[in-house]
Amino acid sequence: ESAGRARLAENITISDSDNRNLTEATMTVIGAERGDELSVNSVRDVTIEVLEQTGLFVLKIVGSAAKEVYATVLSSVEFQTTLGRPNKLSSKERYVTTTVTDGLLESNVIQVNV
Repeated sequence: ESAGRARLAENITISDSDNRNLTEATMTVIGAERGDELSVNSVRDVTIEVLEQTGLFVLKIVGSAAKEVYATVLSSVEFQTTLGRPNKLSSKERYVTTTVTDGLLESNVIQVNV
C-alpha cells in the first residue's frame, strides 16, 4: 500500500544574475527508509543520476543548460513511500536539501522537511 507521491519542490524559480546557464544541481533526501522511492522526469539537455544509499537518496543533474531546464527537472522530483502507512509518509521525518551551481558559485542550501 502506498502513501502516495509528493512533489518535493513545485514551481521552482532559479535566478543567477551573471550566468544564463547552470552546470549542476544536487538534491539530497536524508533519512530515507526501506520502501521509499524517488522519481524524476528526464530531459535531453542534462544527465540525471539517482544514487541510493542506506538512509539517503542523492539526485545529481549535470550539464550546461538554461536555468529553466534545471527548474523543470527539480520541479518534477517526486517522493513516495510504500511502507503502507496511510495518512502519513512515515513515522520518520525526511530532510531534503537542494543546491545548484553555474560552475563558478554554488547557491545557498535550500532545506525542506517531508
